[in-house]
Amino acid sequence: MTSTNFTVDNISPLIQYTPAGAWREGSKTDPLYSSYSNGGTFTLCTTNGASATFTFNGTRVYVFGARRDNHGPYSVNIDGTVAALDGFSDSAIFGPLFVSDVLTQGQHTVTVTNEFNDTTKPYLDIDFITWTTTIGSSNGETNTIEDISDKFSYQPSSLWGTDLSSTLSGFSNDNGQYVLSISCYSCCLDGDVVTVFGPVGPTISQYIVQLDGKTSETFNATKANYVPQVSLFHADGLGSGQHTISLTSQPAVAGQEFAIDFAQVAGDSSGSLSQSSVAPVALAIGCTIGGIAVLTVIIVLVLFLWRRRRRWEREARPAAFQDKYPTATNDTKTTLPGLNPTASSSQSHLLPASYPYTTPHSLPITNAARVCAISVFLSSLINHNRPPWRPAPCACTLLGGSKMPDPCRPIMSKRRGRIVPWRCWVDLRWVPFVLIV
Repeated sequence: MTSTNFTVDNISPLIQYTPAGAWREGSKTDPLYSSYSNGGTFTLCTTNGASATFTFNGTRVYVFGARRDNHGPYSVNIDGTVAALDGFSDSAIFGPLFVSDVLTQGQHTVTVTNEFNDTTKPYLDIDFITWTTTIGSSNGETNTIEDISDKFSYQPSSLWGTDLSSTLSGFSNDNGQYVLSISCYSCCLDGDVVTVFGPVGPTISQYIVQLDGKTSETFNATKANYVPQVSLFHADGLGSGQHTISLTSQPAVAGQEFAIDFAQVAGDSSGSLSQSSVAPVALAIGCTIGGIAVLTVIIVLVLFLWRRRRRWEREARPAAFQDKYPTATNDTKTTLPGLNPTASSSQSHLLPASYPYTTPHSLPITNAARVCAISVFLSSLINHNRPPWRPAPCACTLLGGSKMPDPCRPIMSKRRGRIVPWRCWVDLRWVPFVLIV
């Protein structure tokens, strides 16, 4: 819930001036004309008992006007509570004529009445009225809906036109709808706050407003001066959901016209009302990015599973492993550089006395022996905890005819009903030999 201020200018039909003919609009002949808001518009009277009435839904109201040396007493009645005030001031003051106490949220009516008692000080004027209300939306967004939106309906459509005459100007986006006879404009909108805008002027007619099929109200858009984009209707505190507003023109004389410019909607669900709403675009972008991300994850997962399956298939075929590490058959012999075979006896103390095999330092080593030892050692490290395998029988022969022992002996154990490798044993007695290689 958010507190928001709304304002209607003095020329808005929402402010009811009575009796008819007692009030008139200010003119540029007034020396302080430019001190009033909205380009110098204000409405004044010099009739005792003349009043301006405004009904609003909210918690507070502010009535603005002027205190001048030709202004006299006036009263303000809000919901039956009357306050007597004085509009006289030696120097002109432009500001609030009345500020209400904080009210409960709901519908209230404020009436300002001219109470002058000195014919030299008969003036009372209204500049604009502001009120505070609470709306359901907290995002503060207001959506503008142009008259060409499909949310608007003009009946009968044959009587409404878009070719604006020379007497109609200043429309939003230079487009609007107007009619010269009794006809109905209606809109179906979602929101907590709705305001309909159009022009007022000497050729603009009265109109009847009906909200959600309830009691109708009559407003008068006939003013001395033409002014576009004026509030013709406002409602707030409607609650979320769809609401229907109907405005029916009621020309008093032939030639009067009625025109609609645009509507503004705020509050709950208002984001769905804008014709150029960014929500569908954002949704489409989000869906696209999400789809790409999901597709990427699926592709990566498929590739991972495919590579894993290929690896398992390779490891499950002994022949494939044997091909990768073929049995050495080349018995070409070579001697490690820098080693003197005759000096092996002097280095025998480097190994334990219980070492059961011939000291490798004292023997020339074949290429096949080097390849076999390295491959067996690396394989025992790489294939730890992999499916069981046994490499091809090692045919590495040391000098003198003795055979290198098979250092890789998989020890098998049963786990959960299947045979799995427990560990791959490596004879650590061959580590010095491998390191030297």
